[in-house]
Amino acid sequence: MKKRVLFYLPITLVTVLLASCKVSQNVSEKTIVLKNSSSLALSQKAISIKRENIGESNVKGGFPILLSKKDTIPAQTNDLNGDGKWDELFFTTDFSPNEEKVIQLKWSDTDPKFTIKTSARFGKREGKDLPVHPDTQEVLMANQVLKKLGYQKYQTDGPTWENDKVGFRHYLDGRNSKDVFGKKLPRITPENVGINSKGAVEDNYHVMYDWGRDIFPVGNSVGLGGYALLIDNKINRLGILGNDTINNVEKTTFKIVAEEPVNSVLSYHYQNWKASGNLYQVQETTSIWPGMYGYKNTVSIDGIKGKETFLVCNF
Repeated sequence: MKKRVLFYLPITLVTVLLASCKVSQNVSEKTIVLKNSSSLALSQKAISIKRENIGESNVKGGFPILLSKKDTIPAQTNDLNGDGKWDELFFTTDFSPNEEKVIQLKWSDTDPKFTIKTSARFGKREGKDLPVHPDTQEVLMANQVLKKLGYQKYQTDGPTWENDKVGFRHYLDGRNSKDVFGKKLPRITPENVGINSKGAVEDNYHVMYDWGRDIFPVGNSVGLGGYALLIDNKINRLGILGNDTINNVEKTTFKIVAEEPVNSVLSYHYQNWKASGNLYQVQETTSIWPGMYGYKNTVSIDGIKGKETFLVCNF
């Protein structure tokens, strides 16, 4: 049995409103019509339109150009399934209450170079004395966790993702906790956060810099957006504590799916998560876009027996 859970991680009321209001969409030839069906004004509402709804005959180039009456709307295409062919047109736009917005879709062979407002970053090293290098993916086996290795393999303990408002990081070293970066400036944090001038892993983000700092004491918790299963009155977290030497997940596969100006997407697949004598297969997809003080997480769990309660740390 598979259970699919979709949850948003709001920090302010604004994000809650964005998550709860629906926008209808229709695609006809080269015109996109969007309707805000609510009486609320929406700021930077996320819009996703599938490729099949646009139609192959309307795809004329590599880069989408969206034109409204007032301006050009930054947009991007995402290849979410990794087959080498994009399957989603993604952008954000503002709406007045009950507004209907008509947008012209054009295509360009030249990258329009929109202002970068989201980012995903992942750095790792292959040995204790080797420098960190940037990467986009990782496979972690159960015996390759922090305590077993004896050193921190990852920059900022794992991948980070951010927008113009806030940043987050995921402890990929087996703990699977999620942390928060508070930002003082609406720009992407420096590439060297979490490493020193020699390329070695360094905890240099718990002090205040001009961009901000780590502001959330995760400790032994699952962090903001971490999750677990309650089975027979026992909480089973996805992941382990820092002193554990063997993971409760047999194999973790991570990948940065998209890192673009309007949307960054990360994917985690957890194979054979052991919880209360059961094995679960988990797919987690993390997405962030500009203007939101949070991120969107979609979690799909295969192996549900029917007695589990899904728990999410959301505060």
